[in-house]
Formats: sequence, C-alpha cells, structure tokens
Amino acid sequence: MLKASLVLFFCLWVIFLITGLMLWRVASGSGLIDNIETFIADIFAYREFTLEGRALFRAYAVGGLFMVLACTVFATLSSMLFNLVSDLVGGIRMTVIQEETARTSD
Repeated sequence: MLKASLVLFFCLWVIFLITGLMLWRVASGSGLIDNIETFIADIFAYREFTLEGRALFRAYAVGGLFMVLACTVFATLSSMLFNLVSDLVGGIRMTVIQEETARTSD
C-alpha cells in the first residue's frame, strides 16, 4: 500500500504542478494577474502589491510534497487499521452463486 499510494500521490502532485503552471501562464498572459494585483492594492490601500510567481510556485511545490507524504502516511495507516479491524471482527464473507435461468420451450 505504501508504494502504490506514494506513486499515486506523486503523480497527482506532478499533474497539479503542471496544471497550476499552465493556469498561471494563461492568467498572466490575459492580464488577470495585473488586475488582481491592482484590486488588492486598491482594497487594502497599498502603494504597490505584486504577486511573485516563482515564490508562489516554490511554496506550492514544497507544500504539495508535504501533502504527498502526509497522504501516503495516512493511506498506509488507514489500510493497516482496516486490516487489523478486519482480522479482529472477521470481515465480511460474500458468496456468489450462479443460478440457472429458466428456458422457454418452443
């Protein structure tokens, strides 16, 4: 479970990083970032306010790595807890049988 969840969450982290980068580029190219900076500067009466893309991306990447580790640990511990409870309680037994279907005679 550790390996599978680590690979899953790492792939999700990479996908979110690429998506965030693409959205930042689109927002920057369309002028949305400048509008947001102007809006925040006006609302809080700052002389100047700028969003630093590299600092935001770095914080996003490091925070994402911590989330990958935290989610991996949580998934591993929860699967271990499930297995312990299943051993203690006995789990659920399911039996599947195939019933014959009635045929019509011609």
